[in-house]
Amino acid sequence: MIERDLQIVSDLSQITEVERFIIKFSEEYGIHEGVYGNMLIAVTEAVTNGILHGNQNDIIKHVKLVFSYTPTKVICTVADMGGGFDLQLTQFEPDPSDLLIKPHGRGIFLMRQLSDYIEFKNSGSTVLMEFKI
Repeated sequence: MIERDLQIVSDLSQITEVERFIIKFSEEYGIHEGVYGNMLIAVTEAVTNGILHGNQNDIIKHVKLVFSYTPTKVICTVADMGGGFDLQLTQFEPDPSDLLIKPHGRGIFLMRQLSDYIEFKNSGSTVLMEFKI
C-alpha cells in the first residue's frame, strides 16, 4: 500500500490545495476519470465539513488527509480536530426537493453516494472512504 498525506489549516481557502492534492494523486496513480470525479467531490465535502463543523473555522486546528493506494482501491481518510457529531446523522436521507434549494445538508449524503464504502470513526471526527479502481 502506498500512502500520501496532506495537512491543511481550517480555512476554506485551503480547498484549492485539497483539489490539487487529489489531482496530483490521481495523475500519479492513473486513477480513472470517473473515480477521480467521485473522490474529488466526496473528499472536498468531507474536508469542508471538517473545517466548518468539526474545527469550526479555527485556523489553529488542522484537517489531515491520508490517501492509500492499492491495486484495487483508493482509501481516503479525512480527520479533523473537532469533537465529532451524532453518528445517527450519517443515516440522513435528504428530501429530494431540498437538494436543489438548500445550500447545506447534503455533504454526508453525497459522500455515501459517491464512495464504495464509508465509515465514520472517532465519534465522527474521522471519515474513511473507499473508492474501487
